[in-house]
Amino acid sequence: MFDIPINEVITLTCKDRKGSRVTLELQTKAGTGSTPARVDTLGVILAISFHAEQTGTIEMDESTGLVPRGDIAQKVEGELRVEQAAGFETDKVIPFTISGNFRIEFAEAPDSRFLESRTGAAGTTPGPALRDSSAAADTANPGTSRRAYRRIR
Repeated sequence: MFDIPINEVITLTCKDRKGSRVTLELQTKAGTGSTPARVDTLGVILAISFHAEQTGTIEMDESTGLVPRGDIAQKVEGELRVEQAAGFETDKVIPFTISGNFRIEFAEAPDSRFLESRTGAAGTTPGPALRDSSAAADTANPGTSRRAYRRIR
C-alpha cells in the first residue's frame, strides 16, 4: 500500500428538492499539488503528480442517504517520473490521462431491479440467483450471493 497525499475539494450544490429527493451538483478537484508523491516499488522510485476533476449531478434520498441516480464525468491527468530504477533511464517522464463517464442507477423498489443481499429481508422471497459476469463481485465478499428479490403483496 502506498501513502500518496492528495488534496481534495468537493463541492455539492443543491439544485432541486422534491419531497425527500434532492438533486445535487457535484464538483470535485483533487491532486497531489505542487509536490509530487514519491513511491518506492521494490527499488523503482517514482515521483507521481496528478490533478483530477469530477463534475456531474447526483440524486439523493434524504431519508436514507442512498443515491438512486447520478451522472458523473471524471478526468485525471498527470505524470510518473522515474527517479531511480535499474535498467531504466532516470528522469524519464511518463504522462497519463484517464477519463470516463459514470452513471449510477439504483432500484427504487425491490421488484423493479436486482438487489444484493446476504439474507432475505422481511416481506420478500428470494428469486433465482443472478449470473454476475464480474468475478470481482464473487471474490470481494466470499460467502455472499447476489439474488433477485420479489416483493410479496
